[in-house]
Amino acid sequence: MIVRKNRDSAGLGHTDTLFHLEPNRSKKPILDYKETLPTKHNFFYNKTEYSLSVQTEYTMFVPSSIEVFFITGSAGGGGGSGCFLTDEMINSGSGGSSGESISKTLVNVHEGDKITITVGRGGKGRGCGANGENGFDTAVRKNDILILTMKGGRGGLCATATSMALGGSNDSSIITIFSGDNGENGDFAVGSLPNPSGGKGGKSFYGQSGNGATSFSNNGCGYPGTFGSGGGGAAPYGSCGSSFGGRGGHGFVSIEW
Repeated sequence: MIVRKNRDSAGLGHTDTLFHLEPNRSKKPILDYKETLPTKHNFFYNKTEYSLSVQTEYTMFVPSSIEVFFITGSAGGGGGSGCFLTDEMINSGSGGSSGESISKTLVNVHEGDKITITVGRGGKGRGCGANGENGFDTAVRKNDILILTMKGGRGGLCATATSMALGGSNDSSIITIFSGDNGENGDFAVGSLPNPSGGKGGKSFYGQSGNGATSFSNNGCGYPGTFGSGGGGAAPYGSCGSSFGGRGGHGFVSIEW
């Protein structure tokens, strides 16, 4: 049986029924892991609300006669930062970086092995004067031993009185195949350029990055990333507190056999 456990910031959680995603993307409740054999594919995703769980956990058991899994996935992308405004300057927010990704990584397994998948969500976009939230890691464990980790993307950095709004940057781990792309810096303006644009989020290998906002688009809020890409930075709109960076895209894991 496959189950999902949601964790919140207080350490509390609940268990839900996992819906198996068929190739045609129709949803079918799973009652026994053997029902997944004809498709030879399972897709695990983070579907939590941003104010609650930071990761979604799934557990499955290796079916009979299976010796190899091919695992593809991504960590959560970083959120875009907010604007920074003073009487002398305007600085839009920067984009978050994308999470690390892997593609068809081979893992040796045996019948009955417990596979635990922890899927990280994307980081929150932030408002005036605040950095974007970092994305959360995605990890795979076999029989409670960590075998794969993908690091979440970094949130975009908000400008200060002495520095620009710098896009989130990533440090690649050894095991990852695709390191996260950096987010773009936010535009800077003094007087002559009153409508600077927010920086674009970093693009993951699988998703679309969130575009940075302008003062004339989306109420100055950065756009969200998808599948581990970074969110876009905010742009000035009305008062500083009325616009926010875009959220980073949730991570995912796909297992094939």
